[in-house]
Amino acid sequence: MHPENEFHFHKPTIQQLLQRYEAQFSTGQHAYFEEVAYLQIISYFEADHQYSKALEASERGMEQHPMSIDLLLKHAQLLVDNAAAEAAFPFLEKARAMSPGEIEVELLYAEALIADQQAEEGFRILDFLREEANDEEMSSILLVESLAYEQEESYERMFYTLREALLLDPSNQAALERIGVCVVQSKKYEESIALHEALLAEDAYQALAWYNLAQSRLYVGNYEGAIEAYDLAFTIDEDFLQACRDCADLCLELQQFNRALKYYMELLEQEGADADSDLYIQIGQCHLRLNCPQAAVTFYIRAAQLDPLNDEIFFSIGECYAAEGQWMNAIQYFEKAIEVEGEQEEYYAALGEAYFNMGNTEMAVEHLEEAIALNELEARYWILLATFLMENGQAEAAMDVLESGMEAVPGTEILYCRIACLFAIGQRNAALYWLGEALQEDFGMYPSLFELMPDLQSDNEVMALINNFAL
Repeated sequence: MHPENEFHFHKPTIQQLLQRYEAQFSTGQHAYFEEVAYLQIISYFEADHQYSKALEASERGMEQHPMSIDLLLKHAQLLVDNAAAEAAFPFLEKARAMSPGEIEVELLYAEALIADQQAEEGFRILDFLREEANDEEMSSILLVESLAYEQEESYERMFYTLREALLLDPSNQAALERIGVCVVQSKKYEESIALHEALLAEDAYQALAWYNLAQSRLYVGNYEGAIEAYDLAFTIDEDFLQACRDCADLCLELQQFNRALKYYMELLEQEGADADSDLYIQIGQCHLRLNCPQAAVTFYIRAAQLDPLNDEIFFSIGECYAAEGQWMNAIQYFEKAIEVEGEQEEYYAALGEAYFNMGNTEMAVEHLEEAIALNELEARYWILLATFLMENGQAEAAMDVLESGMEAVPGTEILYCRIACLFAIGQRNAALYWLGEALQEDFGMYPSLFELMPDLQSDNEVMALINNFAL
């Protein structure tokens, strides 16, 4: 088992190497590369989940370096890792003939047997290797053994086997990777925390151990501890971008927008031209939540350039312009969002609000009706439509809308809005009657009445009625 990130790539160097490697396919000539260059190319494709390209590169490498044990093992490992263990045996047999008794070869052979449903034969090899293994070798043996338990879905046994492997050799990166996956399946979060804290007490510069600790702390709800551990993983290894992204995402979920923005900007600096649209969206979201809509627009527009069919990006740009009261621009982007995806009721509602703020009640009503047609169970849309109509002097139409809304939507939210409308049009007795009914049905919703009509907080009769139900 080789860690996915076996090589940390210096971007300019690996890009130059890949360009030279790819160039040979357009010329039809096989270029020569050193063994170590092939290993870097293969590992790059492997880390980027380009299995077929990694396999092709390993085949070319073996052609040019037929006596390379490392390339033979790399090719066999690719086959084993991608459910083609049976095809790996000829390469492993060749490696065994070239290096008889080499523990790395024997371990991979045992791993291939286990992956090929020949666990008994695989364990026979492991048992033989145990006889003279030192701690580091025993750690590798236990790692391969854990794969058999994973196949059996015996995740608890897998966890304890990997724990033993790490206690023997805390630097076993492959075991650290596997236990990170295993913890989720076995739900051994507390034990994982104890293990990784013990490992880090011995060596505090293990980025992957900090990452695993962060993941386990996250699962038990220790969010601040998780952020701290993610941060340390990324600080120790600046190429560990997944740790930085997970940390940023957690901060965003916790609505810690300044912290999230800090980590997202570090990611952007690291990824540069390779940054994806999601990263620009998340940066834009942070700026919007921090009341910096102009800055948010800059990043959202970059995201839209990378992903021009993403309706959510256009909607977010519209929200930015709406936050600044630039209603014409907001309308333009809300309409773009609808062009891409015409079944999102929130887009129509936002478009309706924008038109209302432009003074176009007719278009506002039309789009709110579209939103309700797509989702009649959302009380907010009925209330918004009624509010537009009330403010346009169409009280009777607003009351009709709320009557329909009360029939469609469970709860008292729309009823409280109807009560506000009754007060607004001077039907005080009816409003007080229905207020009593609403308070009896759902007392906790009464503050929504004051959101609609703040002046009612100084109405003695209204407050007396509320206080009577509060007793």
